[in-house]
Amino acid sequence: ELYRSNLWGWGSTINLEFAEKTGEGKEYFNAFHQVDTTDLDTFVGENNIKRVDLLVLNVPGEIEHLILIGAKDLITNFRPQVTITVYHKNLERVTAFFKEVGDYFEIENPYKEPYSKSKIHIFSPSK
Repeated sequence: ELYRSNLWGWGSTINLEFAEKTGEGKEYFNAFHQVDTTDLDTFVGENNIKRVDLLVLNVPGEIEHLILIGAKDLITNFRPQVTITVYHKNLERVTAFFKEVGDYFEIENPYKEPYSKSKIHIFSPSK
């Protein structure tokens, strides 16, 4: 089993540090991995994707707004409904992103995970 303990860096390669469970006990060792990444706009362009109706995002940490920035062309051009789990400290950045993109409104979602500082937010394009 791998447990993510750190996420550092941004760009085409990220460095992940894992604590890997070695057995039944609580013995762990650190493992470092480099992972190539791409933003959603690049992925859509490179794969000739013609339509996106729904974008669901649930990412670790407080990086939701960075993922959205990397999907700005996708969201602007395809106008999908976006369902995103947002850490409470990042809600202002996420809301500002959708105001900047324009013609999106938030659908009220009353459900909240107990003991969680994150909540699922639904942003839908105006028709």
